[in-house]
Amino acid sequence: MKAGNLIIRIGIGLLFVWGGLEKFIEGFLGGVGLDNMAAFLKSNGLAFLGD
Repeated sequence: MKAGNLIIRIGIGLLFVWGGLEKFIEGFLGGVGLDNMAAFLKSNGLAFLGD
């Protein structure tokens, strides 16, 4: 595997991890937290997280 390809894959992976942590940890890098994210999804008709 070429070094450039590896750097791009690591960068994209870090973006996904960062986005996920923002949704689970309130206040982490401007994150909303799991409860707020669940309320947002529920208000948009995606109530698969349960009550």
